[in-house]
Amino acid sequence: MIQATLQHNTGVAGVRYAESSMRLLESWLGELSPLDRVLDLGCGAGSLREQLAGLVVIGVDVDPKELARNRELPSVCAESDTLPFAGESFDFVICHHSLEHFRDAAGAVREIRRVLKPRGRLFVSVPDGKSFSDRLYRLMLCGGGHFQRFSFESVVGAIETGTQ
Repeated sequence: MIQATLQHNTGVAGVRYAESSMRLLESWLGELSPLDRVLDLGCGAGSLREQLAGLVVIGVDVDPKELARNRELPSVCAESDTLPFAGESFDFVICHHSLEHFRDAAGAVREIRRVLKPRGRLFVSVPDGKSFSDRLYRLMLCGGGHFQRFSFESVVGAIETGTQ
């Protein structure tokens, strides 16, 4: 049984929800033992450095230049839908504002399920794909690398389908 939480940002309520989700993330991270392994999927240069300090973390990203910006993080350059790890090898998987960047989000979720231990936890954070801020982000940054446009319902459905 996988425990999962989802952060879906939208408006002022989304900001409050994001704050409570980050508190939950920090709480879950605090429950990890020194031997537990964490996968930071789509980590870039490492957006959660402070929260992950002192833990056994492996970062995965497709961009070697981003990975090189954080020499402290052991990392692997790989696609999210073909992870180079044995099954059931992580206690915790974090997908912090990265699932929307994956071309094959369904494949990534299936891979998360494969590498996550049966009693593992998953933390997912995505922007509201229908919000003004997401539309502006896509306009100003020529898409910003977002391949997915999630609603709350669609991301919940994708995670539930891919982790069963």
